[in-house]
Amino acid sequence: MKKHFLSLVDLVSGKTDPKTRRQFLNFIQLNKYHVQKTNSKSHLCVFFLPLHLPSRQIYLGHHKKAADWIPPGGHIEGNEQPTETVSREMIEELHHPLTNEAHILFNLTILKISNPRLSCRTHYDFWYLIYMQDTIPFQFSKKEYYDAKWMSINHALKKTKCPIYHRTLDKVRQLLYNQ
Repeated sequence: MKKHFLSLVDLVSGKTDPKTRRQFLNFIQLNKYHVQKTNSKSHLCVFFLPLHLPSRQIYLGHHKKAADWIPPGGHIEGNEQPTETVSREMIEELHHPLTNEAHILFNLTILKISNPRLSCRTHYDFWYLIYMQDTIPFQFSKKEYYDAKWMSINHALKKTKCPIYHRTLDKVRQLLYNQ
């Protein structure tokens, strides 16, 4: 698995902040355990951002634990590949199985967590875009989210508070508007 994770980091090397990339590589190379079950403090996660290109809309949820508008995602479990986590979390959080939707790795982020109620301290996040044919009215998990919906990227940038997530959404905005 370590080799696979390293190859994914290399895939987005030109699109990711060099410092983040270096820290991501160090975490993978220097740690034996990369998932929450075996490393409760620092572990790998995924975010996936449903994107409808014709309307330039993305799907975000007002996440209960994060207290912010964020894309769906979750912890990588066991021997899962990040894309398997995307598929599992798509069903768990949005009650929608992926069929033939293209999903592209486009970013890496590292989030430091300071919530004393959580054992997590650092999330090493793989970010995927999921290209949706339609703006599906997902049946989002009420356990995870207060609300969730499709919105323009500009509206999403106004709603998202976390600077790391904001920068990632801005990357998507630049991609959508070629800026």
